[in-house]
Amino acid sequence: MTTMSNSFSSQLVKVQQRLTDPKTLSTYTQVVTVTFEILKETLLLLWLTVCLVLVLFDWLGTKAIALGRQSKDLASNLKAVNTDHLAADLASGTSKTILSAGKASLHYTIAQAREQLGLSQKTESSPEPASSANVEDTVSV
Repeated sequence: MTTMSNSFSSQLVKVQQRLTDPKTLSTYTQVVTVTFEILKETLLLLWLTVCLVLVLFDWLGTKAIALGRQSKDLASNLKAVNTDHLAADLASGTSKTILSAGKASLHYTIAQAREQLGLSQKTESSPEPASSANVEDTVSV
């Protein structure tokens, strides 16, 4: 029993010396510091990825809207004006009004994402959607 007690005591002393060694504290401090830096950089990378995805969706949306407008212009040029066309213009004007309301809130988010990525702010080159007054003028024609 004394041998067991001596081996226990000697092992306890070894562990205590190891734990109180300044080298051990330094090593654990470095591990915690490096782990924190890795986590911080990983989270920053994830945030920038989210920003990049937002900018990519904005770019794709802009291209899709431009393509839709070009298609609409082509279809308008090929169609003769009839009463169904006036109803379609009214519906188109309403959808443009709804779209412009949704786009306003999205523009702020996209601008913030571009700023986070260090990209220049996008200039709006597309024409503004028709206002409700313009839609009423079209319907009364």
